[in-house]
Amino acid sequence: TASKATKTKVQKKQKARTAGRKRGQGTAGELAGQVGVITGGAQGIGQAIAYSFARAGADIAFTYFGGSEESHERAKDTAETIRKLGRRVVFAAVNATDESATEAFMKDVTEKLGRIDILVNNVGGADKVPPGGCAKQPMSYWRQQFEKNFFSAVAYSRFAVENMLL
Repeated sequence: TASKATKTKVQKKQKARTAGRKRGQGTAGELAGQVGVITGGAQGIGQAIAYSFARAGADIAFTYFGGSEESHERAKDTAETIRKLGRRVVFAAVNATDESATEAFMKDVTEKLGRIDILVNNVGGADKVPPGGCAKQPMSYWRQQFEKNFFSAVAYSRFAVENMLL
């Protein structure tokens, strides 16, 4: 049946990934041979996660907010540090609320790094609350917050899970 075929395909893929981790693909560490994607990975918590995963042997892909030259330089510095740890890295400025941009980034990751094993949805936060407080904000403000903090995670996760399972 189709269900058995899908289950067999998933089991084969999981076995291949496990074999890659056991071989370590030239790198010691509990994440050796894996690919980690971190949204918002150029600074703060996301950057710390990217460095930690790279030290554990994972290749890294990360997004960053490309709103300024400073953020681009920070992303380049993050990528360089990951390369110095001996890991491959893919990074791009991505508007997390743009579904086609998130999908394009994830496709680029799978083309360049081969797959996705780990996803950390780190993008988020609240925009500065204008005068009047939360109760006075129009629904457009709240929709924007949901786009960034919820729907962006859904967009990245849908692609990642599909890649992880098939």
